[in-house]
Amino acid sequence: MLVVSANDFAQKHCIGIEYGNGKVHLRDPNYSNLNTIGVKYLNKYTELKSSTYIEEDIEQVTGNDNESSYQHLKTSVGGNLEFGKKLHFIIGVGLNIKLYLNSKGFDEKFKRFSFGNKFNLGMGYYISSKFFAELLYEYHYSFTPVYVQIISGSERKYGDQQNLIKIGISYIIGNKKSNHEKNNL
Repeated sequence: MLVVSANDFAQKHCIGIEYGNGKVHLRDPNYSNLNTIGVKYLNKYTELKSSTYIEEDIEQVTGNDNESSYQHLKTSVGGNLEFGKKLHFIIGVGLNIKLYLNSKGFDEKFKRFSFGNKFNLGMGYYISSKFFAELLYEYHYSFTPVYVQIISGSERKYGDQQNLIKIGISYIIGNKKSNHEKNNL
């Protein structure tokens, strides 16, 4: 009987930083500016041409009036498929949870937590044996409300949709050989 686990494959453990810039669609027809900064941990499976990740971002959303804003702490987990060697194409999906931090200039009541998903598409480049950079387009969609607005005594619940470009650089903190590579030594 053949048992396969993540430990059977070569892995690169990586940690990095990211910056993102984009737009948030809060409700028709409002769009707001989005800036993110965060850290990312990746586990790259070289033989499977894939990776898993967890990332932690602080989101700053500023309204078009530049007087309203809100912040979230967002944790995302997901996986990517990666095609190519030094320069590689990346496509991935993930789930996220947001924790509301604070807001200014909004009448709405923000939910303490909200949940959503994400899709990303982009390119990565190995700068050296220890560093690589990524340029990604990300689309995030909330499937639970981010905030609630009271209009004429009734509640309207709103999620958000985000479109952003992220750039990041990561450091490879460790390489693990696959069991196959270890057995052939």
